Amino acid sequence: MLKRYSSQCGFTLVELTIVIVILGILSVFAASRFQGASSFSPYAAQAQAISVIRQIQLARMQSNTQDGSGNPQYQLHVSTTCLGSQAACNGNESLSSKVQVDGQNLAFTVTPDFGVLQFDLLGRPFVDGGLPIGSYYTITIKAHGNNIESPQVCINSEGFVSGGDCDNE
Repeated sequence: MLKRYSSQCGFTLVELTIVIVILGILSVFAASRFQGASSFSPYAAQAQAISVIRQIQLARMQSNTQDGSGNPQYQLHVSTTCLGSQAACNGNESLSSKVQVDGQNLAFTVTPDFGVLQFDLLGRPFVDGGLPIGSYYTITIKAHGNNIESPQVCINSEGFVSGGDCDNE
């Protein structure tokens, strides 16, 4: 009489495929942990900065006051570690109206420096002396310690806020 052996001597294709997929997912997680957030942080800060600037600009446009200089919610303040309304950067307002980069090895720089930027009722930026038509403010987000690109936020004289290379706009 013949004896049949029913023991397996290997893995099936389905088992191997499932193991490979699981290892692939784990390797993506591990690679992102080893790479760190520093290569993504400047671009995340750029997107958040554009959103915050547009929020301040729209709040000023929706206000019915002729002069918004007395209200710190309508003023854009940019320091090395904070971009947002003057009230938010001073700690008097919620976190949703500012970008704060303390402890992230990021810094904001502005060209030309305006200190506090105000918007008129049409959303155009103005400071003492004004901004010539066709020119723009450039806010650069710099990452320290790495050779990572420094993304920019541009505010032109008509109030358009965008990300990208301000020199080519």
